[in-house]
Amino acid sequence: MDALVDAMRGLDFQALAGCLHPEVRLRALLPGGPVEELGRAGAVARIRGWFSDVEAYEVVESGTGRVGPRGYGFWRLRVREAGRWYAVGQHGYAVLDEDALVTRLDLLCSGFHPENAAYDAGDLGCADGLAREFRERIARVPVGAALAVTVADPGAKHDLPAFARLLGHAVTASEPNEDGTVTITVERRA
Repeated sequence: MDALVDAMRGLDFQALAGCLHPEVRLRALLPGGPVEELGRAGAVARIRGWFSDVEAYEVVESGTGRVGPRGYGFWRLRVREAGRWYAVGQHGYAVLDEDALVTRLDLLCSGFHPENAAYDAGDLGCADGLAREFRERIARVPVGAALAVTVADPGAKHDLPAFARLLGHAVTASEPNEDGTVTITVERRA
């Protein structure tokens, strides 16, 4: 299982092929629904396809273990596609043969999620147009993603979270910065 996770950490599909039995069975649950591939070539092609547009990537975390007789591994990456960064995580459970080749791989994928968008509002307050600007910017963020707004206006530090909640969004963080500003992270809900 360590070799499979190492291959995914490096997005090394040749190494991935070396971890898989020629007749491996891949079952994957993706945001769009389940898929299945039989055979090493099909499994590698399917997994490679998920990452085919990746321009750059960083490993956030990974690990391996066992759950009963099955090997377990996970990897979480930051990937850049078309100049934009996304977070993706996958968890896999594997059955290994006596040669430590994966004969069966059950994989769960989070999908690719855009990283938080950011907006520095400067001294703009809700009465000066911040409310309008926030509404426009949060509308461009995909549902489930977040917008991190940095504000300096003392009133905006309290008004913006209330306004975000009024619009039906979730305020997930409000963190003071060393320069006296506050960064308010809002998850778009609708």
